[in-house]
Amino acid sequence: MSHLKNKSNDLIAAAKLLDVSKLYPAVAHSAYYCCILLMKQIWLHSLHKTESDLTMQLTSTKKGTHEFLINQIGIHIKSCNTKDFLIFNRNIVQLKRLRVNADYLDNAFGMKESNSSLTLSNLIVPILQKY
Repeated sequence: MSHLKNKSNDLIAAAKLLDVSKLYPAVAHSAYYCCILLMKQIWLHSLHKTESDLTMQLTSTKKGTHEFLINQIGIHIKSCNTKDFLIFNRNIVQLKRLRVNADYLDNAFGMKESNSSLTLSNLIVPILQKY
């Protein structure tokens, strides 16, 4: 297993522990980054791209790493399975929104949002693990 997959597994385990500990904003952060690491795993190992390829693409597209990976991995999933793509696309956008809310916005982030973050990552992770 790659280091990225191991880290992703650790982050989802951490998200569950953080939820039990009622550290809700950290749940969204961990649940989201668990997915980002799996997307990078796909980029490097399934699509056979390199870190240099990623850097060059980010420079030429002027997109952030997360936006770029979400778009590129979405394209890859869509080319393989439209149903998986629809589930991935709908849910990763919502999970990213929750993570931004948890990490940056000056508003409450409680049990409901934490549970939503875990639910969304539980929908996304199995799809990413296929690819």
